[in-house]
Amino acid sequence: PLMRGTLGQAFEFAGAVYTGLIIGLIYDGFRLLRMPFPNKPVAIILDSAFYIVAGAVFGYSLFVLNGGTLRLYIIAGALLGVAWEQFGVSLTFRRMISHFLRKTAKK
Repeated sequence: PLMRGTLGQAFEFAGAVYTGLIIGLIYDGFRLLRMPFPNKPVAIILDSAFYIVAGAVFGYSLFVLNGGTLRLYIIAGALLGVAWEQFGVSLTFRRMISHFLRKTAKK
C-alpha cells in the first residue's frame, strides 16, 4: 500500500530495514552453502544466485512498501538492515558458535 507523508516514509524506512535484515539472513544461508565448495565455479554460481534472490526480495519489498518507487531512504534503510544483521546478529551468532566449537574441541 502507498503511504504518503512523513509518517508513511518512516514506516517505509522501517520496512526497508526489515528487508535488509532478511537479505542479510539470506546471505548467511548462501555463506553456509558455499563452505563445502572452495572451488571458484561453484562460488560464482552461488554468488549469482544470491544476487538474483536478494534483488527479487528487494524489488518485491519495494513494491509492497511504496508501490515500487525507489527512494534514497529506502536504499539506506535496506543497507542499514544488512549491516545490522551482518555486524550484529550474524557476528554474534558466529562468535557464539566458534566459542562453543573451541570449548567442545578441548574436551
